[in-house]
Amino acid sequence: MDSFSLDIDGKSIRYAELLRALPAGLSEWAVHPGLGNEESQAIDPDGWHVSHTDYEFLTSPAARELVRQEGSS
Repeated sequence: MDSFSLDIDGKSIRYAELLRALPAGLSEWAVHPGLGNEESQAIDPDGWHVSHTDYEFLTSPAARELVRQEGSS
């Protein structure tokens, strides 16, 4: 899945759905999060916001809790 293909507004909901649906044994998920700072914006002026929304979700308390819940299932 390409995170650039997801709607930014609903991305965190979609990521949560995808985390819940991961098959047993899958332990890695490749994304390219970015801070959204000036350097990120200069490197990728058209796409930095996509990487930043990845970062926001992956570092959120909600994502941490979801991973904890899924890990104990």
